[in-house]
Amino acid sequence: MDSTWTERTLSLPDAGQLRGCPPGALLRLWRDVGLALLAAALTALRVWQARVGARDELRELDARTLADIGLTVEAVAWEIRKPFWEA
Repeated sequence: MDSTWTERTLSLPDAGQLRGCPPGALLRLWRDVGLALLAAALTALRVWQARVGARDELRELDARTLADIGLTVEAVAWEIRKPFWEA
């Protein structure tokens, strides 16, 4: 799973663009916006969960294993202290 986070912006029509829309268009717009927000929230939760899991795995490794993969104990200690929302 890719743990990068990209911001997306929603382009909402202004009131002038909504005049003359077919019935239910505004309702569909709000549904689509709600689904987009839900998808973004679920993506953030998955990323955060992956970070917690990766940091838990790092926490379990001993100094020799960390040295084998090119990490120092200090670097891992710094990484596992970060809150889940920080990359």
